[in-house]
Amino acid sequence: MQINSSSRFDRQYSKMEPRLQKLVKQRLEILKNDPFDPRLGSHKLQGWLKNYYSFRVDYKNRVIFKFEDSSILLFSVGQHDIYD
Repeated sequence: MQINSSSRFDRQYSKMEPRLQKLVKQRLEILKNDPFDPRLGSHKLQGWLKNYYSFRVDYKNRVIFKFEDSSILLFSVGQHDIYD
């Protein structure tokens, strides 16, 4: 599955420390092969993000994404406050 990223995701990702960037890349490889792999903990969001999903990068950080046709759009990355 092809993965695309929004400018918001790119901006947030570029501000992360290298250790977290490496972890995000590893998680994106898993996402690419199986968006609902149990290691990701992917789940559908509610409220104003009801069309989006989220998966865990680590204990504090999450990636918000959505499915578009035959690809995945990465919307946001960061700590839980990315839901605001």
